[in-house]
Amino acid sequence: MVIAPPNVTVSITWTGPIPSNAFVSSSNSLVFVQPMGGEFICYAQGGRASINIVYNVALRDPPTILKECPMPTVSSLIGQTAWLFCNATGAPPPLITWYRGGVMISSSGRYTIGPSGYPGALVISMATTEDAGVYTCVASNIYNEMDSYGISLQVVRRPYFTQLPLSVGTAETTPAQLQCLGVGLPPPTI
Repeated sequence: MVIAPPNVTVSITWTGPIPSNAFVSSSNSLVFVQPMGGEFICYAQGGRASINIVYNVALRDPPTILKECPMPTVSSLIGQTAWLFCNATGAPPPLITWYRGGVMISSSGRYTIGPSGYPGALVISMATTEDAGVYTCVASNIYNEMDSYGISLQVVRRPYFTQLPLSVGTAETTPAQLQCLGVGLPPPTI
């Protein structure tokens, strides 16, 4: 609202990318039939004085995690680096946080959140069997809107033989028994 002395006529004009579905009301307000973002400027001129005000309108889009990007199950070898990815869209851009068992994970020790070039990633260095489990990616914004997605981490050990094969000699008509013993995580099928 512009206030001027009674003998001064004030004219109001709007500039910006004003769409066809917007109009200026009788009270000189810019009214949108459908929401639209952008920069809109109101100019008020009366007599020799003028003033303007700039409105920056940003449309709000709730956070959405792109569920085709992260894999529902990720496997990592014991002692290697595990990468869990979470990509989200929204306006304003959402903040990504990671949880395990309802406890928020912070970047410390073996955990790194959002390393350079991977803003939504959780990186676990030197993965151990204790790291296995479900991790939850939460995308949230300043309006308390959020989306979440669970990713299961399996920490595996390559199978290896616990007993090396031995040379076995036997007669043609005598049965022979060969042993193959190995371990791994998950246990290998032999």
